[in-house]
Amino acid sequence: MDFHENAEHFLHDIRYRTKVMLYLSFALNLFYALIKLTLGIWGNTVWDIVLALYYMALALMRFVVLRTARNTEFGAFIDGEYRIYRFVGAVLFFLNLLLSVMVAAYLRREVSYNYSLTRLIIMAAYFFWKIISATVAVVRSPRQHSPLYSSAKNISLAAALVSMLSLEEAMLESFSTDPAFRDTMVGATGFVASLILIALSVYMITRATLFLRRRK
Repeated sequence: MDFHENAEHFLHDIRYRTKVMLYLSFALNLFYALIKLTLGIWGNTVWDIVLALYYMALALMRFVVLRTARNTEFGAFIDGEYRIYRFVGAVLFFLNLLLSVMVAAYLRREVSYNYSLTRLIIMAAYFFWKIISATVAVVRSPRQHSPLYSSAKNISLAAALVSMLSLEEAMLESFSTDPAFRDTMVGATGFVASLILIALSVYMITRATLFLRRRK
């Protein structure tokens, strides 16, 4: 396949595009997690260390999905896909705990505050792209009839949620002078993000468990 054929395949084949984006997201997740872990250990910052763990968990889930998707098509082995779907749901529940620790770290001022205008613009653009693409993908995923495909999209949604929290923290620290307001906003956003992750993880675990029980 030459470049033109690959480009056509990427633009018109949603499942092929999903596999390519999974590879890119896995590499970026792992790279970003290592950077955050280094910054957290170097600066003794709980926020960065927990954020690194969050992205490592995302990378782990993407690796599991990739390992399966590499040698098969989405929807080809439903039983195996539902087992991975349930695994992703369990990890998403764990990510809810990490989000809670991140919010607690912020309220205790365990955060490094140094955001330039350029960095804020990049973070904002990245967040809006992630949340729009993740939302569209989650809405479309049932049409693909593949738990593995749905898992990949739900992982993207989890990434968008933590991007939202990070952007809010950066914006508040840069433009707000009221600590109480900052704490309230970050706490409220963290609570909503946590509820979304809990609901999504419970739905995934329940759906997969019921399906697999019916198959026995």
